[in-house]
Amino acid sequence: MAGITLNTKAITVIMIPCIVTNDLKYTLPDINCTYPIKIELDENSIIGGNRPFTYTLKNNESTQVYTSSVFSVSKEGPYELTIKNTQGCEVIIKDKINISRNEDCDPVFYPNRDGIADTYYIEFQGKAKIYNREGELVKEINAPAHWDGTTNKGIEAPSGLYVIVVNENISIRVSLIR
Repeated sequence: MAGITLNTKAITVIMIPCIVTNDLKYTLPDINCTYPIKIELDENSIIGGNRPFTYTLKNNESTQVYTSSVFSVSKEGPYELTIKNTQGCEVIIKDKINISRNEDCDPVFYPNRDGIADTYYIEFQGKAKIYNREGELVKEINAPAHWDGTTNKGIEAPSGLYVIVVNENISIRVSLIR
């Protein structure tokens, strides 16, 4: 086999993802301190992919699928977002979607023992008295301390708005959601 010459050539292969979300943008249009929290994803910040997309929003407790770029969530915190196009291409976005309400809103905690926002921390020092909306004393705590959503009797307090009064002169409103 004389006269055969083999040549090699280096080739660089560049893989381009079918959906690019480097500059993904979203807004929280309602700043009214109510639940659910509305999220509007800017589809113009998604590059590539064949529309329409489906969106899967996932946190530690639930997974919700949407066919619109407008979502509603019932809890603050970090979410994983999966965007999938009609051809089956998908991108998973972790640690980029973190939902929180307006800082002017009352704080909220969720005592469900999942390790996320299970208690409310009372940072002021002194005697803290926790009252429900009817003005009934629910719990007394020596603060600073964490309130775990239980009453003085050790039972779970129901969802609702509570007022924490520290040393009879500092008042804090907090919402408990179960």
